[in-house]
Amino acid sequence: MLERFYGLSSAELGFISPKGETTTPIDSTVQQVTDFATWLETTNVGAGTLSHLDSKIRRIAREAVHGAPLPCFAQADDLLRRSLRLITEGRQYLPQTRELYVITGKLCAVMSWLSSDLGKIADADAYGHTGAVVAEQAGDASLIALVLSAQSKAAFWEGRYAEAGEYAERGYAVAARDSARVLLACQQADAWQALGDVARAKQALTLAQHARDDMACAEQLGGPFECGVARQANYGIAVHLRDRRPDHALTAAHLAERAWRGGEDRAYGTWAQVRIGAAIAHLMSKDVERAEASLRPVLDLPADHRLATLTTRLARQVAPILHSPALRGARPALALVSHIREYCSPSGSMPSLVSG
Repeated sequence: MLERFYGLSSAELGFISPKGETTTPIDSTVQQVTDFATWLETTNVGAGTLSHLDSKIRRIAREAVHGAPLPCFAQADDLLRRSLRLITEGRQYLPQTRELYVITGKLCAVMSWLSSDLGKIADADAYGHTGAVVAEQAGDASLIALVLSAQSKAAFWEGRYAEAGEYAERGYAVAARDSARVLLACQQADAWQALGDVARAKQALTLAQHARDDMACAEQLGGPFECGVARQANYGIAVHLRDRRPDHALTAAHLAERAWRGGEDRAYGTWAQVRIGAAIAHLMSKDVERAEASLRPVLDLPADHRLATLTTRLARQVAPILHSPALRGARPALALVSHIREYCSPSGSMPSLVSG
């Protein structure tokens, strides 16, 4: 009946095989699904590879706060290229692809952070954007928080303070209960104090302490996204300086030093910022000698450790005080200005992120 209705033979309709062939549409479909199952079971990574990649990114993150940024960046770049090749040139089980996305997102977060230290904010923004995309695709809230922290840093050091605060607020809302959540609250405080909103900055510092008291899990990555007591105190220094309370700032600096003496890991960037903050507090009290003593170890850092964030703060906050009418022309102030100028010179350090 169907032959008459369609005007086709039984062979053409697939009811019988033409010329002795035995393949039917059903057979063809069976072969397709069998091939598909075989394809699904194919992967270009194993559990060992994924574990190795995650271990390497954690090691790079730790080294990022202790070593020169450029070699760490190069290591992260090599690892990122490998991760991207695995994703784009092969296939994995869906959970493995997600894990590769998380590894890629962590690398982007670290590379964004290091790009800011190297004075390359456009690059930091690019890595931050890519990290945000893969974090969203992976559906990993704690990774989203890490990327937002890196984006907040890049925005802050380019003078986009409101944007920096918004990134940090969003990150805090989704962060795991590790010290990265403390950091995100501190980054809010830094952004608000830079905008002159001291009251809001103090609220953020209180939020940071609540986050520390509420910590309940291991670090999701650590390194630049880990915030110990000393680092938390460093952000407090900035708020106290904005509030014109140099004595409070020096108390916070002493708290940081006590934490390090007590065995807390010391990231040299945080250490340098604490000493710069203490120097500013001394300068606010017209004590150039103590300011110089605080800055001297920072100014003696090797060139490959002279982060753009450090040169920027020296140029933006310390130099103007030394050029103020109260200190201008004083021999100790002139000597310190000369040392800072040498430290910030293109041949001696990384570029400043903003002028002024």
